[in-house]
Amino acid sequence: VSDSIPVTVPISSRKIISFVLLSSSDVVAVDTKGIVIEIDTKNLAERVVGNLKHENISDAVLSPSGNSVVYSFYNAENSKTSSYLNFKNGESFDITGEVRSAAFSPDGGQFAYLTTNKDGGELLVSKGINTTERVLKTRIDVAVVSWQSNISLISYGKDGYGDLFVVKDNTLNKIVSSKYGLNV
Repeated sequence: VSDSIPVTVPISSRKIISFVLLSSSDVVAVDTKGIVIEIDTKNLAERVVGNLKHENISDAVLSPSGNSVVYSFYNAENSKTSSYLNFKNGESFDITGEVRSAAFSPDGGQFAYLTTNKDGGELLVSKGINTTERVLKTRIDVAVVSWQSNISLISYGKDGYGDLFVVKDNTLNKIVSSKYGLNV
């Protein structure tokens, strides 16, 4: 029996900002230049599968299937802008407001995102280019959105303590209050 640490092999020199594991050996990833790659970890190979057509990508969230992405980038005026792109059908659109956090549904067919604008925060769910529904307005503007069986939000205070909320019937219900180190 060996107690040695497995060898780590760098697959890419890219600066990956988001990835999703499709199988035990296949990964889809997005780099800071907006290049979307599929990585075959078994054969140590990568292949470009998409391009977000923007550079200066600051964050990205891939769908569980790796077919679509919600991403933010800095435009020519150095303002943060967010967009959605489906690699499979080419559907894309800009998202209004500043996206604070986003998460895809478990099947990847929808995504929820928390935005802030001059009127406060909103939690929205989108099924595509023409079907975005406001789930609720909220004063929470800094939170991590997660979507397992339900949409949930974790709101953090400056002291490291967080509150866990679950969205049910377009209502925000607090499940856990003031828990240190709370995580999705």
